[in-house]
Amino acid sequence: MKTVKLIMEGYKQWTESLGVDREWKIQAFQHYFSYLLYNKLAEIGSYVIPFRYDIHVILADGVREKDIVKVIEEIDAHSPTSIKLCKGYHQKPILSVFSCEEIDLDKVPDERILVAHYDIDGITKLNIQQSMEKIGFLMDYIKAVGKRLGCIDQYLGGDNLGLFCSEDTVEAHIKVVKELNDVKVGIGIGSKARDALRNATEALDEIRKFREEKWKIIG
Repeated sequence: MKTVKLIMEGYKQWTESLGVDREWKIQAFQHYFSYLLYNKLAEIGSYVIPFRYDIHVILADGVREKDIVKVIEEIDAHSPTSIKLCKGYHQKPILSVFSCEEIDLDKVPDERILVAHYDIDGITKLNIQQSMEKIGFLMDYIKAVGKRLGCIDQYLGGDNLGLFCSEDTVEAHIKVVKELNDVKVGIGIGSKARDALRNATEALDEIRKFREEKWKIIG
């Protein structure tokens, strides 16, 4: 997987400059800046995952590097700090995140992206405490699976968790969901991150129509 990390330099110092009544300002900024990134990157078929909110990981397969750079240039004026870019490439997505290389991503072969969208059955039938406990268990379990497979995990809200992986992890996700009770997974594969994520959601929607199914692949 190819990634571009957007790193906000001096972010800690900026937050501390806001005074003690700052947390709401920080949270408001973080969500607004992510909003801009999600919208702009979706236009070129990419997707972004916030890491610590001062580092945003952009999934770059199937997208031209200059188009990603153009998006970052467009939103640079909204950043309170200077922005540094760090490019990575590795078969295991998480290792791409951890690397920083002087490479031309357009000269690196694109790979198809797999998104595994995990979801809990019947979560709305549980009370708040029960649902939070079940969501917490799923997050811990799936994150461990993602770490083993070299995927990037993202909490998608509610009872949904996504793993962004290499295409060769398909069978591993099917095995995982077969071993878990009341959990299903929509698996989407695409040449771009947005396509893969859309396919995963579509697969999950199809599963919900047929309750006896636990997994489906689209892509």
